[in-house]
Amino acid sequence: MRIFMRHRGIRMVLLFCGAVLYAFSVARLLEPNRVAPGGVSGLAIIFNHFTGITAGFWIIVLNIPLILLGIKSFGLRFFEKTIFVICTSAAFVSLFETFPVPLKDPLLAAACGGCVDAVSIGLILKLGGTTGGTDIAAKLLNKKYPRMEMGKLFIVIDLMVVAFSAVAFQNIEAAIYSGLCVVVTGNLLDRILYGGELAKMLVIISNRSEEIGRHLLGEIDTGVTYLKGNGGYTFQEKNVIICIIRKRLLPGTLHMIHETDAEAFVIVTSADQVVGKGYQVENS
Repeated sequence: MRIFMRHRGIRMVLLFCGAVLYAFSVARLLEPNRVAPGGVSGLAIIFNHFTGITAGFWIIVLNIPLILLGIKSFGLRFFEKTIFVICTSAAFVSLFETFPVPLKDPLLAAACGGCVDAVSIGLILKLGGTTGGTDIAAKLLNKKYPRMEMGKLFIVIDLMVVAFSAVAFQNIEAAIYSGLCVVVTGNLLDRILYGGELAKMLVIISNRSEEIGRHLLGEIDTGVTYLKGNGGYTFQEKNVIICIIRKRLLPGTLHMIHETDAEAFVIVTSADQVVGKGYQVENS
């Protein structure tokens, strides 16, 4: 599957599909029901309500300053995909606005729209792009606070827009539906990006294993076990670290390992059941 995903043409097709799916959610599920999903798309829906100008137009306009800020932090190559996704989704938002509305129940629209948003955003993020707006802001915050999961960052940022939508639409029910959409999107997105497991097992091979071990014990607050190993090519003796961490700590742990030793070899696997002193996890 990963070899399949490495082909540039296939990745661009999947990015296109993710952008179209995201546009459909905004244009036909959320916007007609006055559900502001947060971020730039939520602001675009609010501005569309007051100005009558299509949400696709506002998505592009509001993303410009965020794109410039993101390019400064992540580089132009990363944002080639983001610009592609933003332009594609904005164009299809305008196109989908001519289609009939499939759901006219705000509760169903919020739940379904949140699920569709999570799937489309998760696909786009896994392929190295973003939908702009909240994605960029969340990535910037995740870079500064790597231990925070992306889904949780989405919830924090988007709830600010939800609060604004309550004032803009002067409708507390619309804000509640928007909040529901944000929570559904954020939690489902975490499961898509990090998996549904409660725990992860890491096997770490590094020339700086003692330093990584100290960080794991002190910063991550998890136990470590050292195994003796020899490199098959160099025959150099190394300490191999095995440890179990909570799933939510994985992003910060990988960031710490990379900061300590950029050449460390890390294997991450799912730990479906962990039973032992001080630690017990069973996936239901």
